[in-house]
Amino acid sequence: MEGEFVISAIEGDSDKTLLSGSLEEKKKDELYCPRCGALFAKLVSCNCSPGADMVVLGLTPHLDFNNAVTFCNVTGCHNGAFVKSGEVLRHLRLQ
Repeated sequence: MEGEFVISAIEGDSDKTLLSGSLEEKKKDELYCPRCGALFAKLVSCNCSPGADMVVLGLTPHLDFNNAVTFCNVTGCHNGAFVKSGEVLRHLRLQ
């Protein structure tokens, strides 16, 4: 199944708003860029369930892991964060 959703621009808000399709609770989704079709890059594994990943959306034209938004690819997981310059290693250690 294919669909589209948007994530909240508010830090700490893990809500996703569906534009089309559907999401199943606790299911891992393969997430792709709607513009270029590339699979979202993985930052780290998420601890919410086996095989879950924290994926990355860059805030600049070229992906920069130090300037990005990261969230879990399992529907219903509330893990996620803004990763600002210099904080990526601290984020990895917290996982």
